[in-house]
Amino acid sequence: MTGFSVDHIATGHSWTEGSGKSWQQTQTGAATFQWVQEGTGRVAHGVAVQSKKDKQWHVHITFDNNTHWKLTPSADGNQLQGPSDAFTLKSTGAKSTFEKKDKIKPKLEGADYTENSGAVWHVTHHKGGSFEMVNQKDQRVCHGTVGKDQQKNHFVVYLEFPGNVTMRVETADLATLNLPNGDVFRRTSEGKKKEKKDKDEKKEKKEKKDKH
Repeated sequence: MTGFSVDHIATGHSWTEGSGKSWQQTQTGAATFQWVQEGTGRVAHGVAVQSKKDKQWHVHITFDNNTHWKLTPSADGNQLQGPSDAFTLKSTGAKSTFEKKDKIKPKLEGADYTENSGAVWHVTHHKGGSFEMVNQKDQRVCHGTVGKDQQKNHFVVYLEFPGNVTMRVETADLATLNLPNGDVFRRTSEGKKKEKKDKDEKKEKKEKKDKH
């Protein structure tokens, strides 16, 4: 395989860490996967999304439910570099069995999320499985990655906040994001879908008014 692709997260492949231990891979969705370490049974869950904005692959993985790593694919896609270790692909030639990409609906772009403190985060960009939110009070930027685990039928979201703080959220509904630190992000506006609906309603009212 040349360059990282969705086939790199296909079921059947394995990844070998620097110590020589191997992680067996299972694809659980169009952008989600699971690793199980041979010999120990340790489990890791991840998301791999190609941003339509910068064409870069954003790969996140969580070990033991609490250690979050961002992995950087090598040029040929056969190695994933983490903060303190690298994983090398042992390919079986397997291809992704999920033909369709995730469709995140409604689109998050234009939506507002309000945290417990009342601070509002506005989603300025959302394409495919990547999005950005800006805190409307202090202009901090949060980078998000989202994929749908089709085996569990829920969304997996990684939020990268300033200060190298990464949080993983699993939710059946993107309207509510329960962060692991106890905070809750609640969607308080629908974004593009709602904006389009409002425009259509205004257009319809105008047309009715013009007829009379």
